[in-house]
Amino acid sequence: MDILEILYAREFKKVTYNVRKLSFETKKILLLGPRGAGKSTMIYDYLSGMAKGSFLYIDFNDFRMRDYDIGLELSNFIKKHHIRLLVLEHFDFSFEVPSIEEVIITTCEQKSLDGFTTQTLYPLDFEEFISFDKRELNLEAIFSSYAISGTFPAIFGQQKGDFIKVYQDFLHCFAEDELQMSILQLLASRQGTIVSIYALFLELKERMKISKDTFYAYTKKLQDENVLFLVEKFGHKKSPKKLYLIDFTLRSALSFEKDFIKRFENIVFLELLKRDKIFYYTDAFDFYLPKEEQVILSIPFLPSNLIEGKLERLNKHLIDLEVKTVQVVTMEVEKVYEQNGITFELIPFWSFATSL
Repeated sequence: MDILEILYAREFKKVTYNVRKLSFETKKILLLGPRGAGKSTMIYDYLSGMAKGSFLYIDFNDFRMRDYDIGLELSNFIKKHHIRLLVLEHFDFSFEVPSIEEVIITTCEQKSLDGFTTQTLYPLDFEEFISFDKRELNLEAIFSSYAISGTFPAIFGQQKGDFIKVYQDFLHCFAEDELQMSILQLLASRQGTIVSIYALFLELKERMKISKDTFYAYTKKLQDENVLFLVEKFGHKKSPKKLYLIDFTLRSALSFEKDFIKRFENIVFLELLKRDKIFYYTDAFDFYLPKEEQVILSIPFLPSNLIEGKLERLNKHLIDLEVKTVQVVTMEVEKVYEQNGITFELIPFWSFATSL
């Protein structure tokens, strides 16, 4: 059976696709990003506009591929059919990529290849979610939907019915067995908090049988696949890190405990992450952006006077860091003022996210 001929005959019809901010801008692309971020849908849309016979699409996650070594024949097949574009989805890097005009490679892992432009597709940021959610026109109402359903386009629109069950089933993309799910659950419970990975391992070890190597290997895997993020403390590289998740609803999918304040902080974190901002945490501030001389605080519910009082008490920290602007992301408070040469902006999340 000629597997390559079967794959070559595949056609891609136009799919329902909401345009993402990321686009294919070069001829050789290594597309990174966590499972469920929308990499495949983006590629399907791209291929639907190409002439039949001009491309070859291979998905290494296809179970039917497991018994075939296509690397030996791929170069000759490409030359024989004058293929212009090669797509290697979920590529395992088990063979050298053939010489061809255009290549798109996708992977969940942190990889790099000489001659390839590396791009990362994260799940939806708030602006992208707006284009997906066509039921509402009011930004505040759209944010309410966003805060509940999360960022993954793979499960967008499934809030009705048993959304938690749908979400838990989806999480098996990241956790292959009960042990991994227990680790993921523990990590998710620490959303928006300062953690020691070793202390978390000891905590889980008290409840179940697990080795340090297993715990660390899976935690590293989640980081490599852009599911788990550990933010450094400014000026203290070896200090405990602050933990965030690729989706702020992950915690509520694995726990009955609710903490909207930490969820909100994770929401703000993701907006900064998806815009490639460089930031740290400090003892006084959620996010410190040295390059922008800026501090960002996540304070969803306090009234204006209490926020201003808190900022006044933090004035020395702002001076020490030579901060020029402070943004406080809120749920509804909106105000701008200057004090001691520093601009303070209290801004609702939906305005913050659409102005970055």
